[in-house]
Amino acid sequence: MTDWVQDLADQVAEAGYIAVAPDLLSGMAPTAAAPRFRAQLGDGSHRPSQPDQITADLNAVADYGLKLAAANGKLFVAGFCWGGGQTFRFSTNRQT
Repeated sequence: MTDWVQDLADQVAEAGYIAVAPDLLSGMAPTAAAPRFRAQLGDGSHRPSQPDQITADLNAVADYGLKLAAANGKLFVAGFCWGGGQTFRFSTNRQT
């Protein structure tokens, strides 16, 4: 997770929204406890190798956010670069 992503999530939260920024690229839990399936790319970065797992991860994040006491039942997703494609695919696959 980059400082830029953390800063952006902080700005969204300061604007009054619930902001959750999952790290889909590393495959690591926030505690760095459990690496999962990842294919290393030539540039040294990691990307999930299974689109269905990304959707499942994003569904879990969305469900978590929507269950928070401050939530109003609305969901907004955003992503940048590779993450933008993932959020678009997620929003077309979300079953609610």
